[in-house]
Amino acid sequence: MADENKQNDALNKFLDRETRKDDKISKKKKLSGTKKLIIFGAAALVVVAGIICLAVFLPKNSDDEIHSDFADVSLSVDSDNEHQAQVATDENGKILQNGSGKLIEKVAADITKIDVENPSGSFTLLCETPVETDDSGEGETSSTIYTIEGLEDFELQTGVPDSIANACTNMEFLTVVSTDPNLKDYGLEQPRANAVATYSDNTKSVIYVGDEAPQSAGTYIKFGSNDTVYLVDSDTANALLLDLSGLISLDITTSASDTENNEFEQLTLSGSNFKDNIVIKPNKDEAIKSTYYITEPVKGYINETAGSDVSGGIRGLYAAEVIKVNPSDDDLSQYGLKDPYAKVEAVYPDITIKLNASAPSENSVYLMHDGGNVLYRVADSSVRWVTESVDKLKNDTVLSVNKEKLSSIVINDKGTSYTIDVKTTTDTVENEDGEEEEVTNTTASYNGDELKEEDFLTFFQNYEKMNIVDYETKSPSASPVMTITFNYSTDRDSDTISIDSGSTKCPVSLNGQPCGQIYNSYVEKFSKSLEELTGGKTVKSI
Repeated sequence: MADENKQNDALNKFLDRETRKDDKISKKKKLSGTKKLIIFGAAALVVVAGIICLAVFLPKNSDDEIHSDFADVSLSVDSDNEHQAQVATDENGKILQNGSGKLIEKVAADITKIDVENPSGSFTLLCETPVETDDSGEGETSSTIYTIEGLEDFELQTGVPDSIANACTNMEFLTVVSTDPNLKDYGLEQPRANAVATYSDNTKSVIYVGDEAPQSAGTYIKFGSNDTVYLVDSDTANALLLDLSGLISLDITTSASDTENNEFEQLTLSGSNFKDNIVIKPNKDEAIKSTYYITEPVKGYINETAGSDVSGGIRGLYAAEVIKVNPSDDDLSQYGLKDPYAKVEAVYPDITIKLNASAPSENSVYLMHDGGNVLYRVADSSVRWVTESVDKLKNDTVLSVNKEKLSSIVINDKGTSYTIDVKTTTDTVENEDGEEEEVTNTTASYNGDELKEEDFLTFFQNYEKMNIVDYETKSPSASPVMTITFNYSTDRDSDTISIDSGSTKCPVSLNGQPCGQIYNSYVEKFSKSLEELTGGKTVKSI
């Protein structure tokens, strides 16, 4: 009953203050009209809500205290070099003047370190603010550099360390809640977090974070060695509840500093998802239109989409969140990284990147640097290499040839041989702007007669549409129904595609290596295109 009476007294004092404010306002301007009455009514509702909220966190020992914009609080440093705050009270312990105020008057450049302990663990935030000296010898501080002790090599998220430093240098309170509290009532008997900030002058401050106040009014804290409870903005207090996962940067790998370092020299895929290691290298042979090719466990060129998916999921990789720092063996098992589903090792001119990944689950993949100590979660769409396979990587076309690097195409169709000679020239011409530019022109001839450019182009495009429809392989026969041999103007050896007979699908091989199967109907259509091209007829697109 005594507590209820004190709360009622506090409410009456609050109403009295509001009345005095209204009197002052009325002297300046009278409210009139329906609109103003509505506004007044809405304001009254806000006041009532405020009264209910204030009744919860206003100090219980405030019978005679005076409320103003600022509380009467003195700051000091004790004999242990610890910052303290003392709220002015009378001989009976009543707060003389309540309001807002500041508990620490420092700047980030003053901090050397902050030791934080909360339910997620503990860490030490190291703070260094370099001083740059100009020509006149004057020193000027630059931005504070933050690192985590023991994790100095890891970049931190922009702005997050600043919020912790701000809480330890600019801790402002909204009101003094109580100078003689039952700490358990405010979650401060066993605080949710505590932070010890050490400054360059060898002083320190200690902040304890308690519960959130009702009605989202703020968060209770305790400062220094006395038990006075303050109400502060929750955003400020929540900075001290962050764990390491909220501090570490979401950048998993860096982007290349220049184009020369953007392409890997060799990439290896392994892990439980792969029966055999897959080794991929960039294609340097300009006669073949493919960016990458597989060297193990089979040889073959990679389709452009898959190649882009693999190469695009390594450098400049960004996480959705940091899950854990220094994960245990149990953590690795829980997140599928004890025995990684997929592993990638990509060798670049400037760096070698090794990543371990879990199997995709709910559109996510858990990822770590091989030998690293930060566990990330990424979108599975950003690391498509995790689920690749030889069949997915293979090019749908048996061989994507650059026609500008051909010298001839020799086709044997049902026992008849056709040789199409190909020539590419590059000339320097003057364009409409009067500038010189190089123009490349490819022509083809059969039996000495030049073929129409559009017919040869359509014929070549028809070849490129002869896609592999499945990768079931069969040993090539000694008597294929068709062979296509590409001879090059470069130093590349000739490539020969052999197509065997089949009722629906025809087995196909490249240089004696089985590739899969293509539709028999398409082989017949390509044969028809060859007949049209060599017969001087218009070649129809398949």
